[in-house]
Amino acid sequence: MECTPNSTWRRFEYEAKTDVVEDHSEDKHRESSVISIDDDSGEEQGDAIMVSVVEVSDEEDPESDPGSEDEGMFISDWTLMCPYCDETLPSEPSDRLKHSRILLDEKSILDCDNLDVSPNPYHRYIRPFVNTLEYCTRHRFELNLANSLRNSAWASALPVHFEDLEHRVTSLINILEDVSNYPLDNEFYQDLQRSVEATGESRAFGAIGQYSSINRTSTGYYGERGMAIIFNVLSGHFPVNERVWGVPMMQFIYRVLIPETAIRLIEEDLHLINSTAADRRTAIKIKAESTNYGNMENGHE
Repeated sequence: MECTPNSTWRRFEYEAKTDVVEDHSEDKHRESSVISIDDDSGEEQGDAIMVSVVEVSDEEDPESDPGSEDEGMFISDWTLMCPYCDETLPSEPSDRLKHSRILLDEKSILDCDNLDVSPNPYHRYIRPFVNTLEYCTRHRFELNLANSLRNSAWASALPVHFEDLEHRVTSLINILEDVSNYPLDNEFYQDLQRSVEATGESRAFGAIGQYSSINRTSTGYYGERGMAIIFNVLSGHFPVNERVWGVPMMQFIYRVLIPETAIRLIEEDLHLINSTAADRRTAIKIKAESTNYGNMENGHE
């Protein structure tokens, strides 16, 4: 089989999914399409965590036909391609991407025996293949970054001036206190209440609950770095050891006040000064759309 860039990437996805399945299947009882993990505390079976097993379709199988989209593909200069996934690299990689490449090259070797069945003469061999995930995800992000920003409504707010963020968050304290005093009409509090009512407090605030709400509670293009600054300001002002509106204040900060702060900051950045319902919906949409950028570009330092 002749391996093309797209089929190489599909092999990467296949191996990544296989590793995930193997990690979850160890010491766990497997039944049909789900894995049931019984709680050690002896709680009822209904409280067992159900984890879906990843099923790989023929389309994703590295041994399957690459498909018509790969037919006739010709690469004139393989030095412009990633030596791991064989996808196109950005012409001007960031320092972060360059550093990630150096670390990855130190762990890999030139695939002289073509073990990965790649047409790339500079292809490098590394196992487990998922070690390349961070680097390959990053270079794909950077390759499409210019187009993403060109078509975004929030590009004018970049770059984020983090040196001013603590002061800006502090200036919003009065507004956030109003939310804390009466959150019933706040979208983020309503979402939190629905989660607690549906799954119970322990699950809503546990790992699964946190994961399921991660996009809803993100800070958009401010990323993890911005979230850390916002949290430091809010946790220093609000009584984190108390409960508010039936939930721990710490959870109220994470699930309500942090995303609310992000919305207010975005409204300021983009001059949505009328504070109408339409402006708020726009800010919420921008927060969601820019989350991937924030996670990649403004990760926690």
